[in-house]
Amino acid sequence: MSTQGPARSFPTHKIHIFCFEFPPYPGPRKVVVDGKVYSGDHVLIAVGGFPTWPDLPGADLGIDSDGFFELDRLPKKAVVVGAGYIAVEMAGILQSLGSQVSLMIRKERVSLPHLDRI
Repeated sequence: MSTQGPARSFPTHKIHIFCFEFPPYPGPRKVVVDGKVYSGDHVLIAVGGFPTWPDLPGADLGIDSDGFFELDRLPKKAVVVGAGYIAVEMAGILQSLGSQVSLMIRKERVSLPHLDRI
């Protein structure tokens, strides 16, 4: 399996970062990268994702989370669409910076597992 980007280490925190596609899953607390099995007490597989755009008038005026980092100024008001981690994080960041934020979701609550533990 080839890595998609450089493997990096943060030895003082015992964190290793590998970028790859569709890793085989050999079992709990393990992952395979370039044929080598890595294990640890805590293993995070961040699968990544891409935003989807609704087929609505004005949707082309919106930005995604990458566009957030390209903003020249803080908006006075913002609408964040989505119920996942990135949408909730963006809404929280904008709110903490002073924007009036509305979070638009399809269901009665956001889609964050373990939210009831917080």
